[in-house]
Amino acid sequence: MDGKKPNEIIALGKEIYQQRKQSGYKGYENYTNWEEMIAKFGKERMDQDNRKGKSKEDKENDVLYKL
Repeated sequence: MDGKKPNEIIALGKEIYQQRKQSGYKGYENYTNWEEMIAKFGKERMDQDNRKGKSKEDKENDVLYKL
């Protein structure tokens, strides 16, 4: 994204999350913090991959985000 490094994109995502959370954004009302939201999405993604029958190697190469 516009030449940004992964950690810069994550920081931007966290900032946007906080702004929206504080303004009462409905999509974030079920999450206490950024990490909880990302963990939920990560679990959902892994569950989807498991249903699709991805190989163990493919799963190990998938990364939601890495600092």
